[in-house]
Amino acid sequence: MATRRREPKKKSNNGIWVGTAISMGIIVLISLALYFKFKPAPADSQSGAITEANLAKQTFKAEGLPKLGDAPGGSGSFADLLTTIGGAKNVMSAGGFEEEKKAKATEVCAALHGAAASSISEGFLDAGIDPKRFESAELRSDLGVLGKAVRLQVKAHLDDVEFDQAQAIALSYLKLGQQAFEKNIRLKSRQRGFAMMKSALSTLGQVNRARYDDGEIKQDKLTELNNQVMKWNNAIKTVEDVWNSKLKSTESVNQPKGIPNIGDLIQIAKEDKDRSFRIWAARRLGYALFERGDKGNQEAINAAIEELKADSDKLVAKAAEAGQSIADSDEYYELRK
Repeated sequence: MATRRREPKKKSNNGIWVGTAISMGIIVLISLALYFKFKPAPADSQSGAITEANLAKQTFKAEGLPKLGDAPGGSGSFADLLTTIGGAKNVMSAGGFEEEKKAKATEVCAALHGAAASSISEGFLDAGIDPKRFESAELRSDLGVLGKAVRLQVKAHLDDVEFDQAQAIALSYLKLGQQAFEKNIRLKSRQRGFAMMKSALSTLGQVNRARYDDGEIKQDKLTELNNQVMKWNNAIKTVEDVWNSKLKSTESVNQPKGIPNIGDLIQIAKEDKDRSFRIWAARRLGYALFERGDKGNQEAINAAIEELKADSDKLVAKAAEAGQSIADSDEYYELRK
């Protein structure tokens, strides 16, 4: 009987396929991990902090606010303000205000608005600021000199119980602040206007109190005058609160690691109903290029700048171009001083 030859058993390929699948899976997982690790992060999305209400145009007008008194000249003239700063009172005796700074205050006041309110030109503060900068350090210093001159002049008059003169200066300064807010377009210039107004209102409060302490007015009149000042302060605060809510997400001091939210910044630059904010944000994008180095935001910023450079609002376009023209980090840091 013949012996049947036994065929060798075929090896199964299942183990090979399983090993191959596991290896491929590991490779895919490693690839995905590396992809997610090194792929550019997306640009910041809008945070939701910039609501439609906060995109609404904000204005500050004196209509509906109580009349606080007549500025010198009755028609808004600043001539008396120039005179008092220029030497009607010796301010040196009212706090060591150097003669050269007194002259500087007069020069600044004259350069800003001339002798009468009607001569104040549109953008009279904006004109002193380079398009790449938010605010001129020189202008900030000059306005500080003017503010100090006003405060010292008021004090000198109050010391001599000259209440009407002290009030006239404060009212002139209030009107100058209101003009700064209404006739300028750069955001920092308009904020300076608010600072002037709040300083003038505080001074008016001091004048009211001095009248009361001297016995010129009674408590009910002091309350009435102070309520008028409070209404003006509240009107200013209403606008400032809206502004601050928009600035909160885009000013670096309020952000983690000191960086702005690019989604909010682009939204303001493109959509804000307040022209001052559009111009401010369009230039701010150029600054953000040196603050948000991640690729996703860099691409979003550059795309937004290119779009804004073609904006129908020429000042928005100019601001975007000015921000983009910052040469390097050295210039950026110099501009932010």
